[in-house]
Amino acid sequence: MRKRKQVSVVKPEGAERPAKRKRRWGAKRILISVLILTAAAVIGYQIYLVALAPLRTEICYSYTVGDTISASGMVFRDEQIINIDRHDTVIYSVSDGSKVANGSTIASIYSRVEDSQNRLLADSLKEQVGTLQSVMIQSGSTSSYLETINGHISEDINTLSGIVSGNMLDGFEEVRNDLEYNMIAKDLAVGKDIDLQGRIAEIEAQIAELEAGISAAPTAITTPVAGYFVSNLDSFESDCSTDKLTTYTADQLLEMSARAKAGTKQTEKIGKVISGYQWSYAAVISATEAEKLTEGKKVTLSFPLTEAQDIPAEVTEVTETGDGRAIAYFTSNYMTEAIANLRGQDVNITANSYTGIRVSTSAVRAIDGVKGVYVKNGSVIQFKKIEVLYSNDVFTIVDASNTGSDYLKMYDEVVVEGRNLYDGKQV
Repeated sequence: MRKRKQVSVVKPEGAERPAKRKRRWGAKRILISVLILTAAAVIGYQIYLVALAPLRTEICYSYTVGDTISASGMVFRDEQIINIDRHDTVIYSVSDGSKVANGSTIASIYSRVEDSQNRLLADSLKEQVGTLQSVMIQSGSTSSYLETINGHISEDINTLSGIVSGNMLDGFEEVRNDLEYNMIAKDLAVGKDIDLQGRIAEIEAQIAELEAGISAAPTAITTPVAGYFVSNLDSFESDCSTDKLTTYTADQLLEMSARAKAGTKQTEKIGKVISGYQWSYAAVISATEAEKLTEGKKVTLSFPLTEAQDIPAEVTEVTETGDGRAIAYFTSNYMTEAIANLRGQDVNITANSYTGIRVSTSAVRAIDGVKGVYVKNGSVIQFKKIEVLYSNDVFTIVDASNTGSDYLKMYDEVVVEGRNLYDGKQV
């Protein structure tokens, strides 16, 4: 058999070059196409942002903001201690912060603990009788009346829950009586048959029995001066009289405030009477903050974690200490139970209050040196002028008293986001 010869074929040099060029050109075309598409997408997105991006608007409304200074300090007032020892048989006739006349009875001392307990229980039952009598007079049956009563019940339950969780008995009896009143009123409103007269007669019989069990009349404790009564002392009565108001340094005031906040109420004596209704507060602030306060300026004082809030006061003096701080002195004629028990609490001083139209600060623009905002009025964008009263990074308060048609008005629809805005633009 004849064997075939194997023939080697040698390709000429350069035979593969056209194919390689074709592949390389194809890759370049793909890369160019990607670049063109990317550029087109970027340009298209920019056109969308400039011309077609939707507006975001908000309705402007009335708003009040205060320029607040936080500080520490002390309350100063003239107080007279009632120098009678307190013991278990003392029953108070007035609550803290109550106005008392010279010589009026503020407490009673009983000879036996049992007598004082009978008195307290009899007084509590008398309040229940008053509650039942009020229900008889004011009860109703309409759906709106029932809705109101249910609201009061929920409020009383929440208040009692707060009193119990806070381990505070002040106000417990008053809220409990109010809850009882509303519960009975609800029963009457839904048609339940309740013999209120019979219940009142039973309670009055209990009261008579308790009062008969009191062995001797109590000794009345009267106030030596007129003023506002407080049942507790705080050990700063002599140090914080009004004649010592301006005698302390900033460091001394801060040290006293720290001691007052860390201290506890003193209950060795019957209590004290705040002479008159005027009291003062000395606050340590920075020298920069002191620039916001001038003598005679009206401010409001709020004491955190207390019920003493938004108290009207007046700046009487501001003294710089030379170390970047100042002491501001305030006076007030306002008095409540919460204020009567103040001493070394921190304070928030609202030095300036601004009320006007609230807009987002991001919406404020300046066109030819004139501040304003763009407003969407139907299908047209309109530029309206504003007069800024107060501004921060979040919102701006604008004067609402300007009446011109070219000024911002309450409830205008303000543009807070948008591109290529101009006066008269159709949207």
